[in-house]
Amino acid sequence: MNPRRLKAKLDGPTLSRRAFSAMLTGGVAAGCLHDAAMQEIRTYGALTRDRVRDLLVYMGHPAKQASELERLQPLVEDTLRAIQVIRDFEIPIDLEPAFAFSAER
Repeated sequence: MNPRRLKAKLDGPTLSRRAFSAMLTGGVAAGCLHDAAMQEIRTYGALTRDRVRDLLVYMGHPAKQASELERLQPLVEDTLRAIQVIRDFEIPIDLEPAFAFSAER
């Protein structure tokens, strides 16, 4: 990228301290919430309704009824397990990502 374009991008709109703080807090909260949910699954084999409700609220899809919460609980648990499998997947540092991942057709 040429230096003029880079300078133009850096001179563009910036984040306020409040917006940066909110973004950072949201990222930390998501990681902590996921870790707590995975610990609960490992310990008890399932999530409590409160934890499922918290996860759904954080994602912006709060359950409106108890029956909806019961229906979504196994789906949330399966999604968390799938995310954990992806997080646990180790790739050697010297391996190019193109060799580790391939598109399924």
